[in-house]
Amino acid sequence: MSMTYSLAIKQARANILASALAANGQSTITLYTGVAPDGVGEITDQAAVVTLTLDASPVASVESGVITLVPIEEQMILVTDTVGWARLADGAGTALADLAVGLLASGADLALPTLDLIAGSYLRLSNVQIREA
Repeated sequence: MSMTYSLAIKQARANILASALAANGQSTITLYTGVAPDGVGEITDQAAVVTLTLDASPVASVESGVITLVPIEEQMILVTDTVGWARLADGAGTALADLAVGLLASGADLALPTLDLIAGSYLRLSNVQIREA
């Protein structure tokens, strides 16, 4: 059995992450190739495919352990490649969390309609929710 949390603990953890996302300027979500490093570790041979910059006030709400972000402005994809994972970082570039990326309905932390992104096209995330485990 994996550890589960009470709603109060989930809400507290979500509040901490929401505060971190709002700290130090504009936070980012960067989508990378390859496999995420262990424990939000140092990036080695993974390549950034696209970096999405969050609004200066990125959090729309935090309720029941769910952070809802305001819509994120679209960004141009830098390279043609397959996305493997994503990283949330605060405005100072400090890594906050790594996210599994998968197709819609996959149950991944970040679900996209395709994992194969093409340089020069644009990616927009309009309905982002981060759920505490």
